[in-house]
Amino acid sequence: MRLIHTADWQIGMRAAHVGEAGETVRKGRTATLSKILELAKEHRVDLILVAGDSFEDNGVDRILVQKVIDALRLSPVPIYFIPGNHDPFVPGSVWDYPSWRQVDNLHVLTETEPVSIPGGTLYPCPLFEKHSRKDPTSWIQPKEGEGIRIGLGHGTVEGIPQDEPDYPIA
Repeated sequence: MRLIHTADWQIGMRAAHVGEAGETVRKGRTATLSKILELAKEHRVDLILVAGDSFEDNGVDRILVQKVIDALRLSPVPIYFIPGNHDPFVPGSVWDYPSWRQVDNLHVLTETEPVSIPGGTLYPCPLFEKHSRKDPTSWIQPKEGEGIRIGLGHGTVEGIPQDEPDYPIA
């Protein structure tokens, strides 16, 4: 199985911390989407995994969300997303937009349920709030059966010093 694993696009970031370069940063983030699709085609990957924080927050303009969906609908392979702590799955979130459900190759995983993929199983660990001290991967059981198992989570690595551990993954 060949895949691209990516995260933390944070589309819609205002990038005020970079001053006048903010517009360049914002454009670069959206331009990266087409580069990811090019790489998927070039390397003949089977799927793309996006492990959270696709958007800066749930207040991102609906038009920008639609532009992202329109760009990704051109993907040669399925794309699987989980909500992260910047864009958690809550009522009214960017993941609630009906457009996500109108594109066959875009899969927003908002439940902690195994998902069958060719050659294996995907274990999505979507986030439902901005901060937590719970390990989002704790629901995944020890290996059963055959095939590749992929945990798709977003958080901090437990055991690495952090100012404030958030969603510690053991």
